Amino acid sequence: MTRKQQVFRKGRLLMAQWIGERNKKLGISILFKIKGKPIIRPAIFFKSIIITETDALGKILVFEEEEDYTTIQIAEKWDTYSEMLVHVAMCAHPNPSRVLIIGGGDGGTAREVLKHDTVKEVTIVEIDEKVIEACKDFLKIDNGALSSKRTRIVIKDGLEYLEDYNGEPYDIILGDWTDPYIDTPAEKLITEKFFAAAHKALAPNGILVTQSGSPIFQQEITRRTFKTAKKFFKNVFLYTAPVPFYPGGLWSFVIASNTIDPRTPIRSVRGTIYYNRNIHEAVFVLPTFLKEIYHEE
Repeated sequence: MTRKQQVFRKGRLLMAQWIGERNKKLGISILFKIKGKPIIRPAIFFKSIIITETDALGKILVFEEEEDYTTIQIAEKWDTYSEMLVHVAMCAHPNPSRVLIIGGGDGGTAREVLKHDTVKEVTIVEIDEKVIEACKDFLKIDNGALSSKRTRIVIKDGLEYLEDYNGEPYDIILGDWTDPYIDTPAEKLITEKFFAAAHKALAPNGILVTQSGSPIFQQEITRRTFKTAKKFFKNVFLYTAPVPFYPGGLWSFVIASNTIDPRTPIRSVRGTIYYNRNIHEAVFVLPTFLKEIYHEE
C-alpha cells in the first residue's frame, strides 16, 4: 500500500467516527462524534436515512441526499428548532385545537404541539413514509406523538394535500420541511401556490409558520419565503432562534396571520428547554443584517 493510499484510508476511517452535515451546496461541514453503530435505512426521495447516537446531541437524524452530501434533520438534545417552530404560533393563538404539520416525519414538531392541552388533533403530512417508519423504530424522540390518538398521519405531498383539502379549517399550520432547493420535493413549499393553499386551509384567525433556512448561508430562501408570505397575509414577521446543529447556528422562521399579531404571547406552555414568554418577545428583534435585507429599519 502506498503512502497516499494509507493516508486516504486513515482519513476514511476517521470520518467514519463522525457524522453530521456535509453540505456541498453551502460548502459547510458540521460533524459530531458517533457512539455505537449507525442505523442506515433506505429512503424514497433521497439516498438513505441515518440514525445514530452521538456524544453531544444524543440520537441524531441525518439524510444522505447523495454521495458525500448529508444534512442534519433533528437531534434528541438541544432541539431548540422544534420548540421555536411550534410555540411562538401556539402561544400567540387563543385556542389552537386543530394543527397541521407539513413534513415533520421525525415527530419532534408533533411532540411540541401535543404539549398544548387545547390540541384536539394534529395532522402530519409527510411525503416519505420511510422517514416515519425509521423514526418510530429507531430515533424515538417524539415522546409517543407519532402514535398518539390525537395524531393523524397522511403520506402525501404537502402542496397536493393543501390544494385538495376541503375539511374543517386549521388553527395552526407548521412548515417543517427539508431545504427547499430547486429540484427537491420541498421546492414547491415556498411558492405562491403553497401560500395560497395554506391561506385557504387556515381559519380566519389562523397562524402559519414555516422554517425559512439559515439567515446567514441561505438568505435567498429566507428572503423568498418572507416576501411570498407577504403576498397572502396581512401580518408577516421574521424571527430567528439558535439551533446548534444547523449551519450557522442561527435559524429563521416566517410567521403569518391575517388577524393575529403573533409577537405577543397570550398563552404559556410547560416542558420546554428554550422557549418562554421573554424569548417569544425577544426573537422578533432582528440583527442589523436582517433588518437591512427586509428594509425594516
